[in-house]
Amino acid sequence: MLYLCPTMIRERILRFLGGLVHYTVPIGIVLVSLAFLWLMLRPGAEHSWVVQHRNDRTIERLEREVKAYQDKTAYNRERLRLLQSDRKRLERFARERYRMSAPDEDVYVVDP
Repeated sequence: MLYLCPTMIRERILRFLGGLVHYTVPIGIVLVSLAFLWLMLRPGAEHSWVVQHRNDRTIERLEREVKAYQDKTAYNRERLRLLQSDRKRLERFARERYRMSAPDEDVYVVDP
């Protein structure tokens, strides 16, 4: 069995990686960076980036729903205004929608 000392292992790794320049980073910076990432990305935290991103997507979806409902409400208000202002439109709407008829008429429903 061949014994390799730490410097020999380091040299072999550097040779394997193509002679990349070896940078040393103070351990304090690494620990602080890892702690910061852990705090921001942990799944159960209330203020983590993951939870905030999920909440932002939910807010966007709800805002789209609110806009759709507002558009639908405006459309229905306009239809209501038209039906209340014109008796012939109201009668036509009642005949088509609720299959109503005048007392002397017969209604035939044809389903496609």
